[in-house]
Amino acid sequence: MSDLVLAPWRREEVRYLVVGGFNTLVGLGLYAGFHALLGDQLGYLLVLVPAYAVGIVVSFITQRIFVFGAQGQVLVDFIRFTLVQLSGLALNALVLATVHESTAIPPVPAQAISLFFVAVATYFSHKFFSFRRPAAERDDD
Repeated sequence: MSDLVLAPWRREEVRYLVVGGFNTLVGLGLYAGFHALLGDQLGYLLVLVPAYAVGIVVSFITQRIFVFGAQGQVLVDFIRFTLVQLSGLALNALVLATVHESTAIPPVPAQAISLFFVAVATYFSHKFFSFRRPAAERDDD
């Protein structure tokens, strides 16, 4: 491939936008699916829990490999990643409830709005906490 095509992919922020966009679509699909299956029993907020449980695994794998290129310490990274995602879940629930309860927007479109805020908020936490490496372990070229 030409350098013109690959050059943007070398930027972590671009990779995060692409991979994050994919993960956001997966997360929204999971939420919509769980909402359709379990929304009447659990309600629109509790449906976030199974959607996040599955979404965390998908997002961890894709971000670890394609965005941050982390090596080693998989369990430590996964625990850190999950802690960040749990704070994202809390933010998601707050934004989702606010958007849904204060407007006429149904839960699934309100979740799409909420996921945007969560993706932006969690980027820096993943960069500086989930996949953080000491300077000696980073490949700074």
